[in-house]
Amino acid sequence: MALKALKFFPQKVRTSIGLSAFGTDGLKEVQRHLGLDEILLVHGTSCMTLFMFSEEIVPQKEDIIETLSHTFKETISPVTEAQLIEGQQAVSYFFILANGMDNSSCQQNSVKSFVNDFTLAKQSALIGAVIQRLFQRSIWLHERVRLNTNYFNVNLDISGIFCELSGKIFETLNPLTVQVEGCLPETHSVLDGLYRSGCRRFLFSGDAEDFKCLVEKCASPLNIIFYKNKLSDETDIFINNNAGSTLLDIASLKHRMAGKNNAPFLILDSTGKSYNQKLTHKFYSAYFYNYTDLERAIEKNKIEQEKIFKEVAPWIKNEVDKFYAWLSSDSRYRFMGIIGRSPKMQNLFEIISRISQTDITVLIQGASGTGKELVSHAVHKLSSRAQNPFVVVNCGAIPENLLESELFGHVRGSFTGAVSDKKGMFFEADQGTIFLDEIAELPQQLQVKLLRFLQEGDIKPVGSNATLKVDVRVIAATNKNLYEMVKQGGFRSDLFIV
Repeated sequence: MALKALKFFPQKVRTSIGLSAFGTDGLKEVQRHLGLDEILLVHGTSCMTLFMFSEEIVPQKEDIIETLSHTFKETISPVTEAQLIEGQQAVSYFFILANGMDNSSCQQNSVKSFVNDFTLAKQSALIGAVIQRLFQRSIWLHERVRLNTNYFNVNLDISGIFCELSGKIFETLNPLTVQVEGCLPETHSVLDGLYRSGCRRFLFSGDAEDFKCLVEKCASPLNIIFYKNKLSDETDIFINNNAGSTLLDIASLKHRMAGKNNAPFLILDSTGKSYNQKLTHKFYSAYFYNYTDLERAIEKNKIEQEKIFKEVAPWIKNEVDKFYAWLSSDSRYRFMGIIGRSPKMQNLFEIISRISQTDITVLIQGASGTGKELVSHAVHKLSSRAQNPFVVVNCGAIPENLLESELFGHVRGSFTGAVSDKKGMFFEADQGTIFLDEIAELPQQLQVKLLRFLQEGDIKPVGSNATLKVDVRVIAATNKNLYEMVKQGGFRSDLFIV
């Protein structure tokens, strides 16, 4: 059994719609010709990576390149450089690439591209349990990194750095006006980033051809207004790409600052002129930056991210070791006590991996005997609550008059037979997970109390006027159609959609 990855750099790469999007038949031909069990091709802006798995011996580098070049000669040939990665290195690179940690392109776009190519390969039956297992564990790893480090919040591109800077100065970008003079390739990405961050008002001053270029090349649907050649009184962010600009002189800047009561004013200048910076020093709330400043910030962030990666690297190594232990074991198709080889079961394993790293409330629906409790156990065991209680409640097996007390507890004397205080199951599950099986059997009045807990995080024991705060994750299951029950009035709609 072997996993290999071929990282190759063709002279010509067609990436506008993604190589895999139009190369599915070709990939099947590559898979057949090379005798591979599973194959995944991930495209980037300048580099392609082909992941290959086979129970037998995987072909050598030269055979793989020749097959690729012949099959995709109209799209990705000739291959000018290629690197074959094998064994543990290939598995490690899968985790790195799937999480956008290779630093070869924009992290967000890299992850999105990987997921798109993986999804298409799965739909086309190009991959099986092995690569799906790697993808499931990469999801789990991504959530661990996201929750425990700042890795994914470190900006490594001009647009991200400038938007982060704007957010620190203005706090919220929604009401801001952005004015631009002149156009550079970097301007498109900066404006796209500002748009995604909330900016909606964009003004343009300068040459009509630059204006046309800006409108055509921005990826976001920006409503850019062609503005007369002066600094607008409403401008909050000014991006200057015109070395001969006369918009930002002392008079216009003074007028703008006075008109907005010295509200913050951010300037991004690409011309290299220093006089603008001298102007802004006259105003304590005017901020001047050029692209060199942003590039310095990127270099600083790269160092920061490398430090964080040193912390993450042992996690990746641990995942690699676990993968090989799983690959050589008899439980290859076993996931947290659940056995499944079919694509649908592999999809289920992905979902479990994804939601287990969050605290969201989970509803599991399915016929009796389909393993709903197994799924709930898997979610708990993979979560950060795994060492804390997992409490199971069968809502249909407890008499209705006792169910409220069982769930939320009671105080002494609250009803006949209540001779002492009792802690309910929600209290017993504090810091852990409670599994409410047969949730459809929960009476309406208890549905209200459950809804309150999900919204406020507190419970009220029977007979008590005090509320108790508990930290419990709720997983519910039913073999009934709750949607139909809501329509018929048997289940609260607000609880169903909470």
